[in-house]
Amino acid sequence: MGGTLLVQVALAAAGCGEHHRADELTDRAAGIAAGLRGYDDTYRTSCGPIAVELARVVVAAASVAPAEVRCRPLARTLIAEVARGHAAPAGVARLATLVGLTR
Repeated sequence: MGGTLLVQVALAAAGCGEHHRADELTDRAAGIAAGLRGYDDTYRTSCGPIAVELARVVVAAASVAPAEVRCRPLARTLIAEVARGHAAPAGVARLATLVGLTR
């Protein structure tokens, strides 16, 4: 399974409350991302260390304080900035939609 898909599945698991499984999946994605070089991303999937770390932050936030992710202005600002970025991970885009930052 590719790193990008692992990140997506991890974010979905976190959204369903499967936080332990989400952690396992992000660890697997991190292993894949660590082995990539800049030119290995032929299909521009953006599965690199930064995407994996962002997924870890979202997974951790969803497991510790899901309401904080939805309600805190700082969290909302961060999610909005990442979601507006070029090629934002689908999980971030989904999270932005869930907290009402996109339509």
